[in-house]
Amino acid sequence: MKFNLFGGSKTPRQIRLGDLARAFWQERPENQGVIKDQDAPRSDADPVFQNQDVENFWLEYVRPFRSTMTAPMFQAIQALLLEIERLEPCPSISAADSETPRQYRGLSRITLLDHSLAVAREAVDLLRAKENDFQMHAGKILLAALFHDMGKHPSASIANMPHSYTGAVWLQKRISQLRDREPIVEAVRLHHADYGLKKFSSNNPILPILVQADRIARQKELARVIPEEKTGQEGLSICPPASEGNTQHPPEMDDAEWDTWFSIEKFFAGLRSRITCMGFDKFCFGDEVYFSPSIVEAVLNQIRAKQGLAPADFRQDLPGLITSRIPEARNEKYRLRFKDDFKPMKKWFFVFAAADFEPLGESARNHPRDSEGRWLKDLERV
Repeated sequence: MKFNLFGGSKTPRQIRLGDLARAFWQERPENQGVIKDQDAPRSDADPVFQNQDVENFWLEYVRPFRSTMTAPMFQAIQALLLEIERLEPCPSISAADSETPRQYRGLSRITLLDHSLAVAREAVDLLRAKENDFQMHAGKILLAALFHDMGKHPSASIANMPHSYTGAVWLQKRISQLRDREPIVEAVRLHHADYGLKKFSSNNPILPILVQADRIARQKELARVIPEEKTGQEGLSICPPASEGNTQHPPEMDDAEWDTWFSIEKFFAGLRSRITCMGFDKFCFGDEVYFSPSIVEAVLNQIRAKQGLAPADFRQDLPGLITSRIPEARNEKYRLRFKDDFKPMKKWFFVFAAADFEPLGESARNHPRDSEGRWLKDLERV
């Protein structure tokens, strides 16, 4: 049988009726929440995962889509899961990451792998609920969700670049053979774009699902971690109960204890290494250098870690702790104004003279900007 797939005067293409049926037909599960293929016995074609969580994820969320996913996409997911499983574990957040919303920065004990699997589960579940033909799009959302935060891993990071950008670069290199790679890579690159003051508009159907899944996963992680920190529940947990010498929120330290580990030289050296023109948490502008409180806290804990000390929470009196030891430091709130039509932003900063950090690298002297296209025009103390 012949079908004119183009219309008009274009040459008809002859295809078999059976091939046409297979192109448009897909088996729908009786229950969209359960796909029967996950209960099929393991075959020699299945990869061997060492991590049980990855193994379970493969069986429940990847293998069921084998018949509705292109072979290159299915193989890419398999290869990348095997790759990230073998990487050294790292946290899913960093206190110095300007793209991580402040309310999530206490989740340092959630590993990148655990968070990636959680976001992918949420993304597939959202896709199932929103689209009847969700199986046809599962491969793209799986790739975007599983590897959206790979830019946070030390092996993938690029100096002075946000993790969303470096993650997109990392993934682009590994799925360059895929025909549908553009929306996948774009979703990774823009998955934090709407956290800023200027909203991004995109016709990419993967992006809103990824953003929503990321937020849902983070909220669930917070719900699991916070009760454990407060009550010290026993048993298996992401965040183990606080114990002596290992507590996230220790009592306030006196001056004598501070003097055992803190030094101005180490403090300035830690701050200097973080100055960059990318983002608005740690930058040089004019004759002064500006650091957000989260950056200062991260540097203090970096000093403690190098001396074998547990992390501490300095948020109770961080301005007093710093200005009492460095009188020339200022802790002030500023209004950041940007070029073009971006809305101003208000932030607290610790401010130091740029001369205290010389020599500064060339990139640190460049004009401050961020991944959302904002370029700093001026700062006004408020």
